[in-house]
Amino acid sequence: MNPSPVQAVCFSCGASKDGPLVACRRCHTKPISKRDRITSFCLSLRCLKPHHLERGAAYIKTRGRLPRFHPKVIALATKQVEALPPPRAEKSSETGQEYSTSFEFSESFFDFQGQIGQRESISVTVHIIGKPPGDAGPAATASQLGRRGSTYHRDTWQVGDEVSEEEYEMHRHTDDCLYVWYRWMGNGWAAKFVSKAEFDRLKEMEG
Repeated sequence: MNPSPVQAVCFSCGASKDGPLVACRRCHTKPISKRDRITSFCLSLRCLKPHHLERGAAYIKTRGRLPRFHPKVIALATKQVEALPPPRAEKSSETGQEYSTSFEFSESFFDFQGQIGQRESISVTVHIIGKPPGDAGPAATASQLGRRGSTYHRDTWQVGDEVSEEEYEMHRHTDDCLYVWYRWMGNGWAAKFVSKAEFDRLKEMEG
C-alpha cells in the first residue's frame, strides 16, 4: 500500500503535518495568527501539488526560511482562511483570563501585505549555450559553429522576471546557477533547462 501523501508542511521547520492548522509534532509550532494560518494553507495540499509541497519542505529545511509563494497561491490560501469559523476563546491556565486564539493583533508586528515569504530580488547566474549573446537569429549561430565556445556565455537573470521562482527552485544546480540550452525553432528561440552534466556535454560537442 502506498503511503498517503503529505497533507501539509510546518512553516517553521518544514516537517510533515496531518493538516495546515494542527500543531507540528516536531517543533510544536501551531499557526495562531491569521498570517501564520495563511502561510500554513499555502504549505498544504489545499493550495499546492504534492511535488511542490515537497520542494517547499526541502527549501524550509535547508535554508531556514519560507519560499516566496505565487500571488495566486496566497489568494487561494487567504480565501480558505477567511472562510474558517471564528476561533473560540480559550482561558489561560495561568491567569484564568480569556483570550482569542486568533491573536489578530499580532499581524501588526509583521507588516503583512499578502506577500508571504517576500524577500529581496534574487539574481542568478545563467550559463547559456546555443545562442550567442545578442544574436537575433540562427545565421550568426551557424557562422560561429566550430569555434570553441562560440555560443557559450553567461548572463544574470532576476528571479521573478527572466525566470520564475518555480523554475529557479526546480532547475537550479547545487552551485545555485542555471544551465540553459537554446535552439532555433521555426521563428524564435526555444530555451530548455538542462543539468550541468548535459550542459558540459553540449559545450564539449560545440568546441
